[in-house]
Amino acid sequence: MKRLRLLFPLVLLFAASRASALGMYFEGGLYFGGDDLVRVTFTDGSSEPIQAGRLFSLAIGVTEQISYNVQGRVSLGYKYDFIKADNGTVSFSRMPLDILAMYYKRQWMFGGGLTFHLSPEVEVDVTPSTAGPPAYDDAYGLVLAFDYNTYGYYQRDWYLGGRVTLINYKNTTGSFSGNSVGVVFGYMF
Repeated sequence: MKRLRLLFPLVLLFAASRASALGMYFEGGLYFGGDDLVRVTFTDGSSEPIQAGRLFSLAIGVTEQISYNVQGRVSLGYKYDFIKADNGTVSFSRMPLDILAMYYKRQWMFGGGLTFHLSPEVEVDVTPSTAGPPAYDDAYGLVLAFDYNTYGYYQRDWYLGGRVTLINYKNTTGSFSGNSVGVVFGYMF
């Protein structure tokens, strides 16, 4: 139920984009980095970590042309890392809300802004049952971004870009760096 309440802003983003001249975009990414939150040890003795800044992301957002060469973006996404074994799964999920300003120079866009990671949660679903770490607080940080748009200035089309996220997650056991570097691929319409 908690995640359903968090989807409400996504519905508002979609409705707002249809009700005005705002544009929309979808974006997927692959991220690397961050501190180890949980280390999973397999029966063969090998181990693998769940990292605070790593793996897949999907987002949907709206864009608004602020000035001749500046675009504002707001997106809500889902970022996920997991390890699957024979006896279960360990995962780390969060919902990033990004607010960015992007400066256009021909086909290149450079910018940055704020990110708010809502409901960060490590889930340990293994047999025999094992407790995961204590719950994490919502976190906020910074995002640096650049994109290359295939058609350039003011055009709605595919883009490829990079992201640097600077963020820390906190719980009762301490603070963990979620800093990451990512490659994103998206479509604006």
